[in-house]
Amino acid sequence: MPTLTIKPGATVLVTGANGLIGSHIVDQLLKREYHVRGVVRDTQKCQWLYEYFDGKYSARFEMVSVPDMTIEGCYDKVIEGTQPSQHTLPYVQPITCVSKEPKVSSMSLHHLVTWAAIRLK
Repeated sequence: MPTLTIKPGATVLVTGANGLIGSHIVDQLLKREYHVRGVVRDTQKCQWLYEYFDGKYSARFEMVSVPDMTIEGCYDKVIEGTQPSQHTLPYVQPITCVSKEPKVSSMSLHHLVTWAAIRLK
Protein backbone atom coordinates (compact mmCIF):
# COMPACT_ATOMS: atom_id res chain seq x y z
CA MET A 1 0.00 0.00 0.00
CA PRO A 2 1.43 3.43 -0.91
CA THR A 3 2.26 5.92 1.81
CA LEU A 4 0.00 8.94 1.59
CA THR A 5 1.69 12.15 2.66
CA ILE A 6 1.20 15.84 2.15
CA LYS A 7 4.28 17.56 0.81
CA PRO A 8 5.89 19.98 3.29
CA GLY A 9 4.72 23.55 2.76
CA ALA A 10 1.73 22.45 0.65
CA THR A 11 -1.56 24.34 0.77
CA VAL A 12 -4.40 22.26 2.24
CA LEU A 13 -8.08 23.16 1.85
CA VAL A 14 -10.22 22.84 4.99
CA THR A 15 -13.97 23.31 4.72
CA GLY A 16 -15.78 24.43 7.85
CA ALA A 17 -12.61 26.13 9.08
CA ASN A 18 -14.60 28.20 11.59
CA GLY A 19 -16.16 25.18 13.29
CA LEU A 20 -14.89 23.36 16.36
CA ILE A 21 -13.30 20.46 14.49
CA GLY A 22 -12.30 22.48 11.42
CA SER A 23 -10.51 25.14 13.46
CA HIS A 24 -8.54 22.47 15.33
CA ILE A 25 -7.55 20.86 12.02
CA VAL A 26 -6.44 24.27 10.72
CA ASP A 27 -4.42 24.83 13.90
CA GLN A 28 -2.68 21.44 13.65
CA LEU A 29 -1.84 21.91 9.96
CA LEU A 30 -0.42 25.39 10.57
CA LYS A 31 1.56 24.09 13.55
CA ARG A 32 3.16 21.58 11.16
CA GLU A 33 4.06 24.44 8.79
CA TYR A 34 1.50 23.77 6.06
CA HIS A 35 -0.35 26.58 4.35
CA VAL A 36 -4.11 26.42 4.91
CA ARG A 37 -6.98 27.76 2.84
CA GLY A 38 -9.98 27.76 5.16
CA VAL A 39 -13.47 27.75 3.66
CA VAL A 40 -16.26 29.56 5.52
CA ARG A 41 -19.64 30.89 4.45
CA ASP A 42 -18.92 34.52 5.32
CA THR A 43 -15.38 35.84 5.69
CA GLN A 44 -16.57 39.06 7.35
CA LYS A 45 -18.28 37.16 10.18
CA CYS A 46 -15.19 34.99 10.61
CA GLN A 47 -12.60 37.78 10.66
CA TRP A 48 -11.62 36.69 14.18
CA LEU A 49 -10.38 33.40 12.72
CA TYR A 50 -8.03 35.15 10.34
CA GLU A 51 -6.76 37.45 13.09
CA TYR A 52 -6.13 34.53 15.43
CA PHE A 53 -4.27 32.30 12.97
CA ASP A 54 -2.42 35.12 11.23
CA GLY A 55 -1.19 36.39 14.59
CA LYS A 56 -0.13 32.92 15.72
CA TYR A 57 1.35 31.53 12.49
CA SER A 58 2.16 34.55 10.32
CA ALA A 59 0.85 34.58 6.75
CA ARG A 60 0.19 30.89 6.11
CA PHE A 61 -3.59 31.08 6.61
CA GLU A 62 -6.02 32.39 4.03
CA MET A 63 -9.78 32.38 4.23
CA VAL A 64 -12.20 32.10 1.33
CA SER A 65 -15.97 32.33 1.18
CA VAL A 66 -18.36 29.74 -0.23
CA PRO A 67 -21.76 31.16 0.73
CA ASP A 68 -23.82 28.27 -0.67
CA MET A 69 -22.15 24.87 -0.59
CA THR A 70 -25.06 23.22 -2.38
CA ILE A 71 -24.30 24.92 -5.71
CA GLU A 72 -22.56 22.58 -8.10
CA GLY A 73 -19.04 23.76 -8.83
CA CYS A 74 -18.89 26.05 -5.79
CA TYR A 75 -15.44 24.70 -4.88
CA ASP A 76 -13.95 24.78 -8.39
CA LYS A 77 -11.98 28.03 -7.94
CA VAL A 78 -11.33 27.50 -4.23
CA ILE A 79 -9.55 24.16 -4.73
CA GLU A 80 -7.03 25.48 -7.28
CA GLY A 81 -3.46 25.15 -6.03
CA THR A 82 -4.27 22.97 -3.02
CA GLN A 83 -3.18 19.49 -2.00
CA PRO A 84 -5.54 17.11 -0.18
CA SER A 85 -8.71 18.58 1.22
CA GLN A 86 -10.19 18.14 4.68
CA HIS A 87 -13.98 18.34 4.63
CA THR A 88 -15.48 19.02 8.04
CA LEU A 89 -19.23 19.23 8.32
CA PRO A 90 -20.73 17.70 11.43
CA TYR A 91 -23.72 15.41 11.37
CA VAL A 92 -26.79 17.19 12.64
CA GLN A 93 -30.28 15.91 13.29
CA PRO A 94 -32.44 15.97 10.13
CA ILE A 95 -34.47 19.17 10.22
CA THR A 96 -35.94 21.45 7.63
CA CYS A 97 -33.46 24.20 6.86
CA VAL A 98 -33.38 27.33 4.75
CA SER A 99 -32.57 26.36 1.18
CA LYS A 100 -33.51 27.14 -2.40
CA GLU A 101 -34.89 23.63 -2.58
CA PRO A 102 -38.11 23.07 -0.63
CA LYS A 103 -37.90 20.74 2.36
CA VAL A 104 -34.15 20.06 2.18
CA SER A 105 -33.22 18.46 5.47
CA SER A 106 -29.87 19.00 7.14
CA MET A 107 -29.10 15.34 6.54
CA SER A 108 -29.59 15.71 2.80
CA LEU A 109 -27.66 18.99 2.98
CA HIS A 110 -24.83 17.07 4.64
CA HIS A 111 -24.85 14.55 1.79
CA LEU A 112 -24.89 17.29 -0.86
CA VAL A 113 -21.92 19.08 0.64
CA THR A 114 -19.99 15.85 1.21
CA TRP A 115 -20.60 14.88 -2.42
CA ALA A 116 -19.32 18.29 -3.55
CA ALA A 117 -16.19 17.82 -1.43
CA ILE A 118 -15.57 14.29 -2.74
CA ARG A 119 -15.74 15.55 -6.31
CA LEU A 120 -12.99 18.11 -5.61
CA LYS A 121 -10.14 15.82 -6.64
